[in-house]
Amino acid sequence: MKKGLLAFLVTVCVCSASQAAEEVRYTTGLQMNGLPCVQIDYHPTPYAEGKTFEAMRSGELDDRYIGNFNEGARFGKVAHLKTAVDLQIGELKVPSGQYDAGLNVDTDGNFTFVVWMGEGDEAKAHGTPVKLMKHEEANFPSLTMFLMPAGEDAGSHLLVAYGNYFATIPVSEGGAAKPGSDSAK
Repeated sequence: MKKGLLAFLVTVCVCSASQAAEEVRYTTGLQMNGLPCVQIDYHPTPYAEGKTFEAMRSGELDDRYIGNFNEGARFGKVAHLKTAVDLQIGELKVPSGQYDAGLNVDTDGNFTFVVWMGEGDEAKAHGTPVKLMKHEEANFPSLTMFLMPAGEDAGSHLLVAYGNYFATIPVSEGGAAKPGSDSAK
């Protein structure tokens, strides 16, 4: 009996440790004519107390932290965007392909949704401004993204929510320029 219990506890501990080591990611996407055309998978960065986020939002965060935010895996490159069609995301034209994506902020607290275009260390963030809105009742415990309908004949929206803030970004199929061309900037 003791050996059986010990074996069970060891198995539970090993399984728990291996699950804790795995990175949890969530996925949202869009199909057209039964085929996947857009997929975004992302890490659900916990909101915690949101002190750093509030400092960013109000333009009170030190530049060195902004750089970490903008280029790090918790926000700046929190998502992976895979698209089989050229997209228009807000003001940003995105050619079909696979990209890191996420959120960036400037020193004044203005946020952008960014898609990292280019190869390896040469990849640069290209963005579209987002307007953060505060929801008085909803409170998302971690970064959450949804691709959702925008309304009749209005295409889709990407909803990005964090704490009690959210932004909606229009997404539509559009003629995007290839990375590196002037119209892709």
